[in-house]
Amino acid sequence: MNYYNPDIKDYMAKFPFVTSPEATLDEALDYMEKTGVRHLPVLRKGELVGVVSERDLMAGQSDDSKTVGDVMSGPPWVVAETEPLSSVVHWMAKQKIGSALVVNEAGKLLGIFTTTDALLILSRMLGGGDFRDHYIGAEVGVHSHPIHLAVV
Repeated sequence: MNYYNPDIKDYMAKFPFVTSPEATLDEALDYMEKTGVRHLPVLRKGELVGVVSERDLMAGQSDDSKTVGDVMSGPPWVVAETEPLSSVVHWMAKQKIGSALVVNEAGKLLGIFTTTDALLILSRMLGGGDFRDHYIGAEVGVHSHPIHLAVV
């Protein structure tokens, strides 16, 4: 059997939208709505400290005093950029994890890979297309640099 197992870096959304722990829940939810994403890596002074999902934000929304830092998951689940795609997808499914944050050797955030990305790959495979020919991140928009949610 011919087996192709690319690195996660080949299918991650590069330069993901990010937020800070100080952002309010409403700010982060508005940002998610505007950008069309459901997971935001959380950075403090350029360092990855967590990840917040739309579900996390909705659950904490009843308390106006809470910030992203109060409801985020941290430390986040990170994978090396050279991790095989199949390993990442398998682990995400097994652990019921909605996103994998992709980092380099220094721990710097490079991208994000979500269950939606995995489903798009599966859809292309089942439809007879070559899933290797399409950069998944293009589905939600790719940016030339990290996009930050400003805290006012």
